[in-house]
Amino acid sequence: MDAGFEGVSGASLVCVLAQGPNQERYNVDMYSWPSTTLCKKCGRRLPSKNPSLSSSKLFHGKLRDGRSPLASEICAIISVRSHVVNEIDAYNAEILQLWQSLLKLQRYRDRLRVYAEHLDALLSPVRRLPYGISLQIFDRVRKETPCIRPPVMTLRLGLVCKRWGDITLDSPSLWSNIIRRLFQGIDGHASGSQRTEYSGREDSYLQSRHGSASPCAAGSMLSENALAVTVPSSLLDAVEHLTITEGSAHVGTLDLPKLQSLTILDLIPLAGAILPQNIHTLDLVFRSRAFDAVIYNLSRMRSLRHLTLESRDFRGYANTNHLPVHLARLTSLTCLNLRLGDDISRLLASVCVPSLTHLTIIGGNLQLDFLKSLLEQSNSPLQRLEILINVVSFAAVDLPTLISILRIVPGLTTLVIHEQKENVLLSKTLFSELAFGGDHDSLLPKLEHLELASSAPWVDIGDAIIQCIRSRNASDTDYCGRESDTPLKSAVLKRPLLRPRIWQAKPTMGGCAGFIFRVNV
Repeated sequence: MDAGFEGVSGASLVCVLAQGPNQERYNVDMYSWPSTTLCKKCGRRLPSKNPSLSSSKLFHGKLRDGRSPLASEICAIISVRSHVVNEIDAYNAEILQLWQSLLKLQRYRDRLRVYAEHLDALLSPVRRLPYGISLQIFDRVRKETPCIRPPVMTLRLGLVCKRWGDITLDSPSLWSNIIRRLFQGIDGHASGSQRTEYSGREDSYLQSRHGSASPCAAGSMLSENALAVTVPSSLLDAVEHLTITEGSAHVGTLDLPKLQSLTILDLIPLAGAILPQNIHTLDLVFRSRAFDAVIYNLSRMRSLRHLTLESRDFRGYANTNHLPVHLARLTSLTCLNLRLGDDISRLLASVCVPSLTHLTIIGGNLQLDFLKSLLEQSNSPLQRLEILINVVSFAAVDLPTLISILRIVPGLTTLVIHEQKENVLLSKTLFSELAFGGDHDSLLPKLEHLELASSAPWVDIGDAIIQCIRSRNASDTDYCGRESDTPLKSAVLKRPLLRPRIWQAKPTMGGCAGFIFRVNV
């Protein structure tokens, strides 16, 4: 072996093997072994030795000329390769050690960042907020981040500092937003001293799918795969809002003393069900076979303030025995898709709602006799009336009956009528009665907000609508209101075909700063 080539590194060898015969002029030092110094301060070096070769000419051009190496050359190549592999292992070990040191430094840095955030929290004015305000903020954050498990956001808030931890631990309502999805039927009944009921906390949702009836409860902190949960009645004191959907089992008795809002959607059998008496809001979807149960439960409710009724698959009703329903505190009633016959209307007309202020009718069929009897018997201080009808559900309406209904509620301040069929409610006669002036007492003298919409052309009634609005606009020259009348404050028209008449009349309507005239085209 030629001693003149000793000290040539493995990297130089690779470069020499890759060079051709015409590349001998390149300096071998440019491919020299990399520096093993890791730290310039302490001088730490890699624990390795640079491999040395007996002769680089021995391997010159071997990769290009295609000649197989001799036996003596094979031994030298194996020796060099062994040195190179050892060097690779040494570098890998050093990289691993440096990576572990880097991870350690990153952990120290993250701890300092958290410490800096805690120091900022100590200086934050949020810490000086009273207990009640902090609790309201936490509750708002919790409601915006719902979770089927115990609230993760509440845990995060409680870990910020000791004060916030005390607030979260002392506030059970922050841990009450638990949503359970059950895959078996739902049943609630009383048995001995312990009751198996619908459970849950505030904003709880019960859902059952594809199964037979079995006692189940929701709202506990069990795993997501739990199918049946039994909760003692002593743990149900915090239940405030409950929604039952997609059920196929018997509802039974819901004995929840502090329940405020209850929503029961379709496919929940209500026959024989006993709903809580102290709820404030009830949203109920029922079918014809459950009408008796609906009347019975409504007759027991004394604190109900908001009621929404929706009927499905109503084919008539033959029973005439019913209980009187007196909802003294009811202020809002929404009738959704009520397609009831005359017999049902007569039964519902016996309902007394002396405090009703908001009445909304959406879809279904408009039973004017029912509305008239309801308002006459209750003498309700109705302030807002909304009637939203579609094409298929409404036939011709007896206009004199509608006008007589509006005369029963002289204190009405908001009237909303949406129709998709021409001349069902909106007609020249109606707007002539609503217009101020003339030799008759105008309808709704306290009306302040009027909203009209129709998908049918307003060819015949467009002028009547504009004239009615102008007669009620105090800034208009055609205003004909008396001293006891209230001028119109806003009018919203949703009818593209009325647009030319609106732009002609609008300059005379905009003189009063308090009057809002908007057109949605």
